Amino acid sequence: SQNQNTNTNTNTNTNKPQHTNDQTPQQQQQEQPQSSYKKAIIGFILVAFIAFVIADSLTNGYIGDGIGAFLEWIEQNPTAGFFVFMVVYFIATVFFVPGSILTLGAG
Repeated sequence: SQNQNTNTNTNTNTNKPQHTNDQTPQQQQQEQPQSSYKKAIIGFILVAFIAFVIADSLTNGYIGDGIGAFLEWIEQNPTAGFFVFMVVYFIATVFFVPGSILTLGAG
């Protein structure tokens, strides 16, 4: 009878459902449409921003003027400009803006 006791199952969690987080499957299904809406909105905003930059570069050139004014400000304020340039470069990197414009402007 001692051999039978040694072969018992020690796993006590066999009756509990195996979830990777604290949400039920119904809650996860309800959040999936919200997540896809958020992704669609972010994608639309990014595409609209890219279209704006292209249209602006072909017409008014406000963005180019803004970059030029920013680089002139950095030249006039070297200490503060150094730190502001680092922050702007970091933000541009996070948003996948090509850094070549800022790199060439920095000299």
